[in-house]
Amino acid sequence: MRHENLISSFIEIVSQQGSLAAGIRAMNATLDTRYTHSRLREWERGDRQPTPQVMDYMLGIVLPWLLEQADFSPADVARLVRQCRLPLH
Repeated sequence: MRHENLISSFIEIVSQQGSLAAGIRAMNATLDTRYTHSRLREWERGDRQPTPQVMDYMLGIVLPWLLEQADFSPADVARLVRQCRLPLH
């Protein structure tokens, strides 16, 4: 996978794990939002910017996947992800 931004990476990862529609539903359920496929594509192109909550949610999916692909240990993945997440929770 070689994407140039967080949104593209998120789309690719959730699509590989099931479907983009399911990934959007999960995000909406978690964040209590109503984002659509077209909104993700606007974010991906840079036409609009996602909220900090959305970026943190996506980072929480993308960063662990990238670290696991780079053979980081589960403990290191958890530690690094914790260090990178926004203090929104």
